[in-house]
Amino acid sequence: MVRYALALLAVAALCAAGIGAHAQQAMPARVALVIGNGNYTQGALPNALHDAGLVAETLRGMGFEVTEGADLRQAELLAEFKNFAAKVGAGGPDTIAVFYFAGYGFTLEKDNLLVAADAVLEGDTDIALDTVRLADLLQPLSTLPARAKIVVLDAARALPFPMKDVKIAPGLRAVDAPPNTLIALPASPATIAADTAGTYGAYALAIAEMIRTGGFDIGETFTRIRTRTHQVTQGVQTPWHVSAIAGDALLAPPDPAGQAAVRAARPMNEIGADESYSLAIEADTLADYAEFARAFPQSVYAPRLLAMLRVRREALTWQRALAADTQEAYWTYVRRYPGGMYLPDAERRLARLSAPLLPPPVFEQVKFADVPAPVPNEPLRVESLPSAPPPPARLIAPRPALYANLAPPRESPQRGPRVGRSVLPVVSLPRATPAAATPAETRPPAQPARPRPAAPRAPQAAAPQPGAPPATAPRPQVQPPRSLAPPAQRPAPPRAAPTPPQCFTENGTTVCR
Repeated sequence: MVRYALALLAVAALCAAGIGAHAQQAMPARVALVIGNGNYTQGALPNALHDAGLVAETLRGMGFEVTEGADLRQAELLAEFKNFAAKVGAGGPDTIAVFYFAGYGFTLEKDNLLVAADAVLEGDTDIALDTVRLADLLQPLSTLPARAKIVVLDAARALPFPMKDVKIAPGLRAVDAPPNTLIALPASPATIAADTAGTYGAYALAIAEMIRTGGFDIGETFTRIRTRTHQVTQGVQTPWHVSAIAGDALLAPPDPAGQAAVRAARPMNEIGADESYSLAIEADTLADYAEFARAFPQSVYAPRLLAMLRVRREALTWQRALAADTQEAYWTYVRRYPGGMYLPDAERRLARLSAPLLPPPVFEQVKFADVPAPVPNEPLRVESLPSAPPPPARLIAPRPALYANLAPPRESPQRGPRVGRSVLPVVSLPRATPAAATPAETRPPAQPARPRPAAPRAPQAAAPQPGAPPATAPRPQVQPPRSLAPPAQRPAPPRAAPTPPQCFTENGTTVCR
C-alpha cells in the first residue's frame, strides 16, 4: 500500500513537471524597445519623452519585456536595436515584438531617417552621421522568425534643423512592410503630425488605449488607433499603417462584451455621407476616398478627403517610382507632378543615374498599375488640409475618461532595463486585466466577411498632368473593416460571442486556454 501511494505521488510529480514545462512553452515571448528622443540640441520635444513613457508603461502592463531608451545618440540607438533584435530571435516563431520611436524623422530619397538626440544637421554631410536609416533596422528584423513585428515611427514632425541646401519632403514616406511586420506612422505619408499643447500626443494616447482593448487583431487595432487620432484631432491628423502580418494575431484576448459589429457590405451611395466618411477613414485607401468623393461631391467633408486623396496619390506614385528605380519612372513622376513634394528627391535620384531632371519631350512613361486616375475636382496642389467640420460622431465611440484626462508623468524610479542620457518618465495606468496580460491569442473562427461590392462607375480617363498616360486600375475587392462606432448607432446581426480564455497559475506561470 505504501509503495502504491509513493508511486501515485511520483506520477503526480511527473505530471506537475510536465504541466509546468508546457506552461513555460505556452507563453510566447513579448519584447519591446521603446525610445523617446526629446532633449535635442535643436528643437526640444518634451512630448516625445512623455509619449514614449506612456507607450512603455502600457506595453509593460500587457506582459512585454520592455527596454527603454531616452535621448539616444546614433551609436546607442543602433546598439540597442541590435540587442532588441537578438531578443526577438531568441524568442522563437511565436514572439510578438514592438519597436516604438518618438522624436524627429524625415525622408530623403529612398530612406526614412530617425534623428539621433545629439544631432546637429546643418548640411547634407551631417545626415549620415546623425541619423539612423529605417531600412537598416528593418533588414535584420525581417530575417527573424516571429509571429508579429510592429514598428511604430512617431516621428513625422516639422524639422527645426537648418540643413542648408537640402530640400526634403514633409513627413515620412510610405514603405512596404516585410513579412510578418506592421509599420505605422502617426500621419499620412508626406504630412506632418504637429505636437499638441497637451502633455501627451494624440497618437500615443490612441496607441495606449487601443492596444489594451481585446478582441481585435493587430491590423484592426491600428485601424482603431487611426480613427481615434482622427477623431480627437478634429480630422487634422490621420495615422497610416501597412501590414504584412499573417493571420489574426491579437495583442489582447477577445472580450465578448467589447466586440464591435461588422459593417454591412454596401456601396457608399447607399449608406449616407456620415457612414461613408467613417468607412473611408477606417479603410484608408485611395479607392475608398475616391468613392466618397464621387458619391458625395457636395458633402462638407469632400474638400478634406479630396485633399487627402491628392497627397496620398502623389505619395504612392513616388513610392512606385522608387521601387522601379529607373529614369523613366522618375521622369513619369516629374511629368505628373512638376511641382511635387518629392521633386528634390527625384532630382537626386536622377543625378545618381546620370540623367537630367527634366524629362525629354518623348519617352515611355511608366504605368503604375495600383495608382488610379484622379477623380473630378481633385486639387492639383495641396498646401494644407482644408478646414472642415469635426468628424461625425458615429466614427468611433467616445474616448474613455482615463485617456481624456490622463495625469502628467512623474519622475522615473528604477524599473527594468534602460539606456541613454535621460530616463523616460513614469505614467500611471491601471493594471491590465489578467486576460489582457496574457500572450497573444488567435481569434475564434468567424464567418468570412463578404467583400463590399464596388458601386457602378464610368471609366475615368482624366490624367493628373497634361501628357501623362491614363493610369486606371480595377478597384481591389477588400473585406469590410469592423465598425468602430458605438453598438447603439450601428446595430449588428446576432453573433456568437467567443469563449473567453480560462487562466490559472502553475509554478508561478500564468497559463490561459
